[in-house]
Amino acid sequence: MTRRFALLLCLSLALTSLVGCGKSVEGETKRWDANQLSVQEYTAKYPGFKGALQERLAAGKTGMKAAEALSGEEKAKAMGVANEKVNVILVRFRAVERKMREYDTLKRDRDLSRLPMGVVRPAMESAEGAVRRTRQMLKTTTPANAGEAIGRLTSAENVLMKALSPLKRLKSKVRKVKSKARKARKARKAAKKAAGK
Repeated sequence: MTRRFALLLCLSLALTSLVGCGKSVEGETKRWDANQLSVQEYTAKYPGFKGALQERLAAGKTGMKAAEALSGEEKAKAMGVANEKVNVILVRFRAVERKMREYDTLKRDRDLSRLPMGVVRPAMESAEGAVRRTRQMLKTTTPANAGEAIGRLTSAENVLMKALSPLKRLKSKVRKVKSKARKARKARKAAKKAAGK
């Protein structure tokens, strides 16, 4: 429930920021609450990253405390800067988790599972190895500081992107073939219909 709440809150804040003209104190307060919740979630999931997450949260708290002395637009801007101090590490976690979910989706993809094993297996095994190593890194790594944590997460995201790329290309090729086959069937039906008139 906490994870879904955080996701919904983040999505609603993203939509609010797209629709709104600028930052508001209310919007930044909601974003701060969501960021704190995300820090708790990632700390529970990946205890080795606790120090790095707490470092970024402490920097954000300092910025939020300084923002309290301000008002209006200035306060909202200062709160936005404080939120970004925390968000800089959170976006890296989200990106890595998104790539791992993407792999899980591709692994269950019907179109890919219908391809010959000799075609899909090397790409699947490569992606699976990258995901396994990333999950292991997230469980066992204890970065010395937030900078190291961000570096490791960024590196993991890049490795996952590279590993998923062959699977995505295969899926794209399958889609193109299926699309051509669908168009050919429609053309044949249209030709039969026209010939029957």
